[in-house]
Amino acid sequence: EEVEKHRTQINRRRRKNGVVTVALVGYTNVGKSTLMNALTNAGVLAENRLFATLDPTARALKLPNGFTVMLIDTVGLVRRLPHHLVQAFHSTLEQAAAADILLNICDASSSEAQVHLDVTRRLLAKLGSRGTVISVLNKCDLVPGLDDVPLIGGGIRISAKTGEGLPELLQAIEKALPVSVRRVHLRLPFA
Repeated sequence: EEVEKHRTQINRRRRKNGVVTVALVGYTNVGKSTLMNALTNAGVLAENRLFATLDPTARALKLPNGFTVMLIDTVGLVRRLPHHLVQAFHSTLEQAAAADILLNICDASSSEAQVHLDVTRRLLAKLGSRGTVISVLNKCDLVPGLDDVPLIGGGIRISAKTGEGLPELLQAIEKALPVSVRRVHLRLPFA
């Protein structure tokens, strides 16, 4: 209960100060922590094992347009979660659901990739998420010929390990920024 109050206060403070949050969400072992490290040099533990990430980690991410967002790495989803872990996951997912932008990450080399994206999207909707969702196919370096396959429902192909697609991902985040924080360039004619 104390932890929940603390998270609520942090979220309120971020909103009050106009901090835009971008959450990394998806199943376990899809490369969320590796992507966090690739984008922010955070140095978070990134291992191919269940629950390598137990607590959400937040780091500042400066976008190419100069705007800074708060990037949040979350605990990975698993099927048939043990009952005693449901509450821990729920509070973490609520924090992710409160984000302005959600990067719904899947492992492009998994035969379940589309299912994982859909399940995560439905879960976020169930939690009341109103943030913009960007589908991200990670580990595209492991799938030969993936560039020739059209993406269903949009999305971005990346490899957090090699850096492939990261500039496009950053551009997509910039485009998804709330209108209230976007930079605009105006040309006003002098009469």
